[in-house]
Amino acid sequence: MRIEEFQGGYTPGPIPPGFHAPPPHLPRVEVVEALSGDWSQAGKYGRVYTGPWPQTVDDVVSVFTIDRIPGPPKERLLHLFKTDNTLSGGGRQAFYARVTYGSGGAQNVFFCDWGGHVPLVADSIRVDAVPFSPLVGQPYNPPPLSNASAVITFGALLGVEGSGPSIPPTFTTPNKLTTVPSESINVPVPDFARRVIPNVVPKTAPPVVPGEFTLVFLQAGNQVKALDVSPDIIANGCALTGLTTSVQLFSLQTLQLIGLTFELGL
Repeated sequence: MRIEEFQGGYTPGPIPPGFHAPPPHLPRVEVVEALSGDWSQAGKYGRVYTGPWPQTVDDVVSVFTIDRIPGPPKERLLHLFKTDNTLSGGGRQAFYARVTYGSGGAQNVFFCDWGGHVPLVADSIRVDAVPFSPLVGQPYNPPPLSNASAVITFGALLGVEGSGPSIPPTFTTPNKLTTVPSESINVPVPDFARRVIPNVVPKTAPPVVPGEFTLVFLQAGNQVKALDVSPDIIANGCALTGLTTSVQLFSLQTLQLIGLTFELGL
């Protein structure tokens, strides 16, 4: 889509066939669907990267970039997917999406889990895959390149029009293995977070028993409220208010995995 305003210092381009020049004393905004150019070229709607598994946390993979989508900034829907040759999953490796988007000089960057749908208002978008270790205190542990399965695919597809995501984007912290009673993690609330879901693996068999985990909401280090983590909270999470700046999750026993997932509402 192209917009040209024939007023106030703008130099109009050639009038397309079938259009008439506007009267010189009247402003005019012309909106034309872009049938050729960047928007219609192959690779501009999305890209798939297939290559060797990143071997360190500094091996950031550039997956998708579009510097300028013709037309005004409007909502687009970004779909992220990933696959690899290992179907078992697990292991000490995971990936965040680092999304840089904006229009002109207005730019923003945020991180989310790789996968799902991300609605964005932008005319420039860059998506990178950032590896990290999903276990606190444990090194990033990718499959060695000598392994035939050490191949990974990242994909990003961009919709022309945005819509409500059927799979909301999330941000998940690395899990921590507790070693002493009342150990906790304290996580700043990420941009756009609207719900928080505790990720816990109890020492005893599920379900979680009362008093085993505590979720604390903080504002500038001061407690706003505390909740006993129940099976319902684990399944559905808790809504976040504008007052909450960080969330703390306590485990009252040892040898339990704890972490947090934030649901993002862009």
